[in-house]
Amino acid sequence: HVSLWTEIVPACGVGIACGNIVGIDADVTDPALAEEIDDAIEEALGWAPVRTGAAPKFLQLYRMADGEVAPSLGGPRKATADGNGHHAVDLLGFGRQFVAFGVHPKTGQPYRWHGGDPTTIPRDDLTDVTTEQLHAALAAVAGVMGVTWKPAAAPKETHWTATGNSGMVNPDAVRFIMERLPNDGQFDDRAAWVRIGAAV
Repeated sequence: HVSLWTEIVPACGVGIACGNIVGIDADVTDPALAEEIDDAIEEALGWAPVRTGAAPKFLQLYRMADGEVAPSLGGPRKATADGNGHHAVDLLGFGRQFVAFGVHPKTGQPYRWHGGDPTTIPRDDLTDVTTEQLHAALAAVAGVMGVTWKPAAAPKETHWTATGNSGMVNPDAVRFIMERLPNDGQFDDRAAWVRIGAAV
């Protein structure tokens, strides 16, 4: 399906929603530092497939263990050598997504995977990690970057319409709600209907 989508609509990418899946997003433009961070993450968490779009920036892909939901969390930051920006490493967890396939908007080149990709590696074959391990990995990255970092306090629990307290989307609950919402011309266009689904 992915290859078909990218052929039919080449300007559009294919994203993966995070939650059970977590992406460690390294927005690092210094090649030597990026390699050190890559090594530190793999040493802390184990092997992971790696996606690149505008190298040396990269994203590593893991699976949460024992039904945990990945947190979205800002990680360590360090000013670039020219002082015009920051190197940053963040956790893309629940409520976030990343582009898995498509064309990078700045390079004009396809995103590339190293060590396999989500179409060749079943989710259950990804290395599983815990929130505690993710925090430890970011602390190790902070050490490599020469900065201090600690995780922010957890936000208050949010009660989602179709998810209960777990933070996990229940497809059956979403389908139940959507099938009972009238769609008889009261929406101006498809986008308005899609916004209703997103709100659920």
